[in-house]
Amino acid sequence: MFIVGDVGGTKTNLAITTQAHGVLLETLQSYCNDDFSSFGDVLQRFIADSADANVASIDQDGDKTDEINISLSVAGPVWNNSCQLINRNWFIDLQGLQEKLPVRALSLTNDLAATALGVSQLSATDFVVLAQGDAADPLPSAEKAQLRFGVISLGTGIGQATLCTSDNSKTATWAISGEGGHKDFSVSTQEDVALFLALKQWRPEDHICVESAVSGLGLKYIYRFHCEQIPEIKGLPSWDHPEINKIIVKQGILDPSSVFRKTLLTLCRLFARECANLALQNNCNGGIIIVGGLALHLLEFLKQPEARELFLRQFNDKPPYSNWLSGLTIKVCTDIYAPLRGANLTFITFS
Repeated sequence: MFIVGDVGGTKTNLAITTQAHGVLLETLQSYCNDDFSSFGDVLQRFIADSADANVASIDQDGDKTDEINISLSVAGPVWNNSCQLINRNWFIDLQGLQEKLPVRALSLTNDLAATALGVSQLSATDFVVLAQGDAADPLPSAEKAQLRFGVISLGTGIGQATLCTSDNSKTATWAISGEGGHKDFSVSTQEDVALFLALKQWRPEDHICVESAVSGLGLKYIYRFHCEQIPEIKGLPSWDHPEINKIIVKQGILDPSSVFRKTLLTLCRLFARECANLALQNNCNGGIIIVGGLALHLLEFLKQPEARELFLRQFNDKPPYSNWLSGLTIKVCTDIYAPLRGANLTFITFS
């Protein structure tokens, strides 16, 4: 059996793949990570669910086999083909999985690197364009064949990678992963300063990084910050309400005068600046590709004139590079299976 998976901080998606047909989306199972103590337990459940659905044990040649080969997109840095997830206390490696199941081989890829590779397989219909750019390549002419796309995920956390393309047939497409979401939270306005100080007060033992605010984990803190600026408004849901992110997104889209809209606008502003930072750091002459569950939930909001204009204004506000940034294409990927497609591409050759 050949299995591909996307293991995030909140949920895990698993599916069977075959050489002939690629990822079989009809075999896809999605699991809430809170219901399991380890990834091995999720994998055991998937094997059982697949057997119940009569889709288990199909190898790449269509024959039945009990041997398990796995390629995973994982939300954390990969070292020696193992990963300690960033936003969940799970450690994944081959030896640990072999204690539970007959796993023959395991391939791990950072989730954003896998997503970037998956994005490279998509068509124009899988994207919503926020800005159609025309930026000239700033590189010397000898290197113009290479393009770099910044891939940034707004989900439970905030992930970043760079997708590189070249006309070199030996290495036409590759991805470079990073953990840029964990660099220091930077400030550019008085509101940023106040938010940073609030985060330090609320989380005194934590490193206040970009992800502390610009993420699904951080959204509730932006909301808490704005609620404390307007204590006279009563009856608002608590910042630690279990469904607070869903409430913020829904009400922020519906009510333009609410604290929920203000929260989304702050997230939009901070996220736009981080997108621009990625473009500048890695010279992303191909533009920016936005992925992630929270980004998709916010797509309706980002398409509204107020939010879109704020996003683009903040993205471009990096003199002396404003003109170059304003010429970059920015688009949102609507294909939720890009990490699985990327994991499938990085499948090691099992012999």
